Amino acid sequence: MQELFKQYLNELSGFLKEYNFKKSGNSFYRKSGNNYELINIQKSRNSEGLRFTINVGVFSKVLADFFEEEIGKKPNVEDLHWSKRIGHFLPDKTDLWFKFGNEVEFENVVIESKSVLEKFVLPEMVSLKEDEGLERLWMVNEASYVTEFQRLLNLSVFLSRKRSPAVKEVIEDLKQYAKEKRLSVEYHLDKLNAEYATKT
Repeated sequence: MQELFKQYLNELSGFLKEYNFKKSGNSFYRKSGNNYELINIQKSRNSEGLRFTINVGVFSKVLADFFEEEIGKKPNVEDLHWSKRIGHFLPDKTDLWFKFGNEVEFENVVIESKSVLEKFVLPEMVSLKEDEGLERLWMVNEASYVTEFQRLLNLSVFLSRKRSPAVKEVIEDLKQYAKEKRLSVEYHLDKLNAEYATKT
């Protein structure tokens, strides 16, 4: 199984190389400006043996810098500001796990995972690889794949940075949400004002 898994990573590496992704361990990275797109293979063991799923996400340097997040040379899955498992790109929006115990199953998994990546995942990533794409997604709040609190925090940074008039409404929503959930946002608002001269 381990040998087949290594072979799978090599198959995926060759496929994703065509889309300018570079392999590092069990992850594949593509740099877009200061941001990163990441495709990560997450392994799990159960009574049936080794299985895996695929995590996909985007890392924003603007958000990382503002929130003073420390990362290595490349972001890991836990550093991503937007992430989604491969099965949730499909119409059913449920987790999709792969496993193979022989060559036939291996070939089927290679074909299926490449197909999902090509038809559903990579096209969506095109619109989300830049901050503007993340901003548009979080503005409409459709399947944003972050908590509501984090959505509002992220949006307040993006909109303050570009001096968008829409930031006032987002900040009011953030204040209201924080009040209802008994969360503190004073430090965040002070920092927005200090860095972007946002009147809160």
